[in-house]
Amino acid sequence: MSSILPRLRGTGGHRAADKIRELQADIAKLLNWQLAAQDYFAVLQADRADVYAAWQWAEDKAARAEDIVALQEVQLEDCDRQIADLKERLRVACLADSAASTTQEIDARTIQARFAEGPVVSLHHSPLADSGT
Repeated sequence: MSSILPRLRGTGGHRAADKIRELQADIAKLLNWQLAAQDYFAVLQADRADVYAAWQWAEDKAARAEDIVALQEVQLEDCDRQIADLKERLRVACLADSAASTTQEIDARTIQARFAEGPVVSLHHSPLADSGT
């Protein structure tokens, strides 16, 4: 034990100052690490905010796109209804035209056949033919 004591006595004052300097250096390193970590964390938070902003923008775009698609589907259904209505109107018009043309038949007999039946009066038997002109 006596061999250990002389060594501790002579270097005691220097060791405490060295230890303080070492601890101060460690504190300085830790503070630098803390500042670096804070800077890095601030960058991460800014990146996170950018990601959330981009995500919100994409959500808004998707919602607007869904609204547009829904509106276009309604417009297409309306167009389909209009087309069906126009087809029905055309069908009814064609039937009406067909019915009108069959009820207004034109007499296609020859003129001699019509004169032979009698409802047609020839010009020389007309009361205006005796006018003397």
